[in-house]
Amino acid sequence: MTSRARGPGVRVLAAALLGLSLGATLLSWFVASSNFRVSDPAHDPRLDQVFSALEGGEARRLALRYVTNESNRALFLFLGPTQLAVSALATGLGVLAAGRAGSRRRGLLLVLASMLAASVATALLVDPIVELGREIDFLSREPQAPDAVARFGRLHGFYMLADLVKVVMALGALGLLLFPAKPEAPKPTA
Repeated sequence: MTSRARGPGVRVLAAALLGLSLGATLLSWFVASSNFRVSDPAHDPRLDQVFSALEGGEARRLALRYVTNESNRALFLFLGPTQLAVSALATGLGVLAAGRAGSRRRGLLLVLASMLAASVATALLVDPIVELGREIDFLSREPQAPDAVARFGRLHGFYMLADLVKVVMALGALGLLLFPAKPEAPKPTA
């Protein structure tokens, strides 16, 4: 049974799930970076007025950063397992949509497997990043910062790299699902 025999439904559903996961990732990038921007008194001087009860600019900055960090943590604690489930479902449907043979099928399966692996990696990194992030919330970020700050930076970098791989692979899978190969024309018999 080929993907054409199943109809476009499975392919479209797999593509929709990939689009949902892709959109959620891109939205998380925007929200996480925006949270830091809107909670920075350098970008919004009114924050100093609103939080004037907190003594000193550094205390205000730390308090605002803590709230931002917790907001981002809640986002990623929800998003990690959710995206993993959506990616796994999209991969399963993509396998069904891929049909049985051909290099295009192998390409789709490779792309889906890579995306799923990146989703697993990001999901596995969320808890350690959240835990370590809470440990370093009030530590200095100066050049002589504690090793935990550097370790957090490395974990966050791995997470972002895996997230980027996930986005690229999801885009590749979307292309393969939404623009399937044209069926070969029958060969003329002599």
